[in-house]
Parts: sequence; structure tokens; C-alpha cells
Amino acid sequence: WSLTLEKKDELIKHRDEKTQELKNLQATTKEEMWEKDLSDLLEKLDEVEQLEREEDASGVSEKPGKKKTGKKGGLKMEALPSPMGIRVEPRIADELKVKAAKAVAAKVRKANKAEKKSVKEERDEFDDMLDDKEMNKSLSERVGN
Repeated sequence: WSLTLEKKDELIKHRDEKTQELKNLQATTKEEMWEKDLSDLLEKLDEVEQLEREEDASGVSEKPGKKKTGKKGGLKMEALPSPMGIRVEPRIADELKVKAAKAVAAKVRKANKAEKKSVKEERDEFDDMLDDKEMNKSLSERVGN
């Protein structure tokens, strides 16, 4: 391992750059660092968004193999129906329609039945005591004293 004059000068220059960078960092406040980081982030975000807009406009992705996730990408052309295609109306059998109608009716009946049960007031022995005149008498009246 040999140290040449050029290598020494390069290391000294690198050291001086780093000490200057350290002095600059020590001179800046946390708030200034935060604002600088935010501005850098916003610049990078603007670049990325611009690239995405250009890709969406051209319809071609510059990065092959990258899978789009989420709804931001929209539909690809291959997923859209062909303009020359013919719409085929689905045929639903009558039996299936009847079965679906019965299921809906049963569900409605079940909901109505549950609603009636919840509305109906349950009576217990205390309600019977209040309604019964014989039970409303005091204990001395009932015993006969």
C-alpha cells in the first residue's frame, strides 16, 4: 500500500469537504433541515407524478415487469371489451328466478317475524301482580287482620 502525493492531496481535499459539510450541518437548525428535506421530497414527488402522467397518456409503461397495484392505474386496453364485439344477454332459467324470489320472500318473512317478537311485550309474574286486584292488597288485608 503506497501513498502517493496525488492520493494524499485527494484525501486532504476529501477531508476538507467533509469538515465543511459538517460545519454547514452544525450551523443549520432542525427546522431548516426539516424544510429542506420536505422541499427535496416534494421535488422528487413532482418528478415521479409527471412520469406517471406521461405513462398514462402514452398507455405504455417504461418499466417492464412492474406490476401495477390498486385502482390508480385504471383499466388496461386488453381488459376493455372489443368495439366489434356483440353483447350476449345471459339467460336465467325460470326455476332459478322462482328459487331466488322464494329466498327473498323467506328472508323478508323472517325479518318481519323477528320484528314482531321484539315488539311483543313479555309479561312476567310481576305484571300479573299489578293487574290482579287481589294481589294489590296489603299483607294485613290479605291475611285478614
